[in-house]
Amino acid sequence: MSTASVTAVPALELRGVSKVYGRGDTAVAALSQVSVQLQTGQMAGLLGPSGAGKSTLLMMAGLLEEPSEGEVWLQGRLASGARRAIGDPRAFRRACIGFVFQKPNLVSFLTALENVLLALEINGLRGAPAKARAMELLSYLDVAHRRDNLPSQLSGGEQQRVAIARALANRPPLLLADEPTAALDSQRGRQVMTLFHRVTRDTGAAVLVVTHDHRSLDLFDRILDMDDGHLKERLLDTSAAPSVTA
Repeated sequence: MSTASVTAVPALELRGVSKVYGRGDTAVAALSQVSVQLQTGQMAGLLGPSGAGKSTLLMMAGLLEEPSEGEVWLQGRLASGARRAIGDPRAFRRACIGFVFQKPNLVSFLTALENVLLALEINGLRGAPAKARAMELLSYLDVAHRRDNLPSQLSGGEQQRVAIARALANRPPLLLADEPTAALDSQRGRQVMTLFHRVTRDTGAAVLVVTHDHRSLDLFDRILDMDDGHLKERLLDTSAAPSVTA
């Protein structure tokens, strides 16, 4: 895998994004005028208490919901609203965005290899090229030796590695992760966060991770704090380099 350089066009940009659920007296503002850019090759952590708006922001970034106000831009293209320039949002999402969740959500009756192949086949890649790509990713994430195992035969950390391989299958420029280490112990959680750090450096993808885990904050290039729908960037101490042994 080759290292991609940082480009001038942000991988992700939110411009004055707000999200309101409900109407009238029952209206709840989940996001309030959020503006942020995430460049290619950056890994950002999104922190905040429950109900702060973190998952809503991820939904906006992943084109799973439309903002009530403002714009979502991906790879320099307007991706939200009636004027969007990406065509079918579902096809664009499959090609350009990888998702990793708290639970790996692997298909229980498919092997590790077949779970990664499924993501490739949905996007039109089949046969030997698809298998080669899937095996490349499983090897990269140190689970190639588990390729013929079902999810029930894998540890929690191994399942999450397969889920990351699946998310990377189509070489997305943007990877979104929602509490990917919440179900893992400290050691395995650190390993998974280190993998995200490695993915950012090796592929040049932009990676946004929602997390409550403060034990791996040294791995992030940026930390974004959310509180009551508002976003603020935290200044980082860059004097010490992170340890990134996977």
